[in-house]
Amino acid sequence: GGRHRVQQCRQVEKENAQENAPQMIEYASTAQIEQAVNMPGIRGAFYPCAGYLDFSKFHRRPGNIALRDRETGAVMLFARHAPHVYEAHFAFPQSARGKKGIEIATAMINEMFASGGACVITGAPPRDNHAVRIFGYRLGFRPTGAFFVLDGVEYIKYELRKHQWVVS
Repeated sequence: GGRHRVQQCRQVEKENAQENAPQMIEYASTAQIEQAVNMPGIRGAFYPCAGYLDFSKFHRRPGNIALRDRETGAVMLFARHAPHVYEAHFAFPQSARGKKGIEIATAMINEMFASGGACVITGAPPRDNHAVRIFGYRLGFRPTGAFFVLDGVEYIKYELRKHQWVVS
């Protein structure tokens, strides 16, 4: 049925991402993170009321990892919350959206599960940001049932577990 086709599609995306990963993914520097998160259309998704976002302390926290796509400059931040547990944040420009974005994010998640020490990756997109929620769902993230409100915005907790992903 439909669920089987979705699983087949995700497996193909994982295999494609794994084949492309060595040449497309690198660890991101602080300057590369700041360039990505401060792009027009992205900064507001991180902190709607903020000015320039300073990520100079991101790499100072033990275990935090940032991965970057060399071609598009897309960055995925993995903030370590506990051993083997990371919270993911996407900073993908327009050129890294849709199918290309799925490929890039899949390669980054493969890297985290295969080499980054992750067993669980969480996320918390705003309830109103349907595009980000659908993007996460296509990657395999599922709602946990938990939510929180910050500065009047409701966020829904999602997670992806390594045993559900099956690193290719």
